[in-house]
Amino acid sequence: MDAVLGLPAQFLAGADSVGTAGSTCNGARRVLVCGMGGSAFPGDFLGFFARPRGVPVSVSRDYLVRDVELGPDTLAIVSSYSGDTEETLSALAQVHASGCRVVTVSAGGRLEREAARLGCPHVHFDRPDANFQPRAAMGYFFGAFTTILANAGLLDDVRPALGALASQLAALDVDSAAQDLAGRLWDRIPVVYATGAFTETAARVIKIKLNENAKMPAFFNGLPELNHNELVGFTRLTGPFTAILLREPSLPDAMARRFDVTAETLVSVGVPAEIVELPAGTREFQLFWALHYFDVVSVHIALKAGIDPTPVAMVEDFKRRLVARAEAAQVPGRNA
Repeated sequence: MDAVLGLPAQFLAGADSVGTAGSTCNGARRVLVCGMGGSAFPGDFLGFFARPRGVPVSVSRDYLVRDVELGPDTLAIVSSYSGDTEETLSALAQVHASGCRVVTVSAGGRLEREAARLGCPHVHFDRPDANFQPRAAMGYFFGAFTTILANAGLLDDVRPALGALASQLAALDVDSAAQDLAGRLWDRIPVVYATGAFTETAARVIKIKLNENAKMPAFFNGLPELNHNELVGFTRLTGPFTAILLREPSLPDAMARRFDVTAETLVSVGVPAEIVELPAGTREFQLFWALHYFDVVSVHIALKAGIDPTPVAMVEDFKRRLVARAEAAQVPGRNA
């Protein structure tokens, strides 16, 4: 919970960690973020912030970058909090070999060492403590990513916007409402719905927070697409689903009607609908409000369920199995 509540202080700390990284990348016309999990979704938030300001941003979550033009016109931010994510290290090799302008971001690990070997600028994060999780580092990443783009001449000075976000979030008191919602969700399967650009940002990250902090399945989708397919899937309920609908303050009339009828339809077939009103303010504030609020919700769900929200044992076990399988495949005569 301390890590979650420390979000506001991270923005400017992340910006301060950048130094001059990105200043040699003038001339880039597009941005690519390569990462996985909690080191990738900050790229979605970067796109939410940068695209309306005329900067195209893509996010790659894979060993190889696909369907993105690579070369000196592309600024590739290669991001892994641990520095040891194998998909991200693979992507680094590809973007560097393709001639992209590369900046790496990590709290150490192989990524930092590879950046030094390749001569790439590197942004180093100091871990607040040994148990700090990448998914709790959103403010560090966002402050760093936006500052890299500013150094590269793709964005104006971002410190005023980062400072405003920090002040607005620090003034929030979401704990009581978060505990109430956690009490209604802790034994359910949440499905998070949003509209427009909030689908791949707020809805996606809420799903991730519920997965990793609360250790529960969760899913997300967007309106109006879900009305054409997913909605009918609730005809035959196969689990205790609850819909979470993120409502923007000023939806166009057609989308507002669709939003209301979606909620009514879900309730009519036995799916509780939790409508969460995004606050007034800039779209960046609304986005980070949703992140912050559901961070707290997800931690309270974990506490109510009697589990520690911090470790991700199943992910770590999966990684160990993956390494063992790769090592076995390299042993001559052994069936991998």
